[in-house]
Amino acid sequence: MVGNGVTNWTYDTMPATLTMGYYHALYNDELHDKMEADKCDYSMIEFDQNPSEDCMGYLDEFNTLIENVDIYNIFKPVYPGSLLTQSKNKMTLKAHKAEKKPLTQADYTPWAFKGK
Repeated sequence: MVGNGVTNWTYDTMPATLTMGYYHALYNDELHDKMEADKCDYSMIEFDQNPSEDCMGYLDEFNTLIENVDIYNIFKPVYPGSLLTQSKNKMTLKAHKAEKKPLTQADYTPWAFKGK
């Protein structure tokens, strides 16, 4: 059992999400090619080492495209009121549990929504 599957910040987290997203057609060749042409490196974004402004714009595009996709199960239908319902405020997981509110994808994976 792995628990948290992050073993290498260069290949896991956002870089892995982008690669998986591209090869599962969650975003198109045009966006992928722009990221490649600008040599966007998202490997240290979790540590506030952001790539260029253009690259951050591409990441915002990607995040918009997947905001209603459960990245842990991309084939599962998303239903209204599910865990993917976007929250307008930034509550912690602890606060969500205490208030019995449904968690959002942004609550589970805040690094995927950084810069948005």
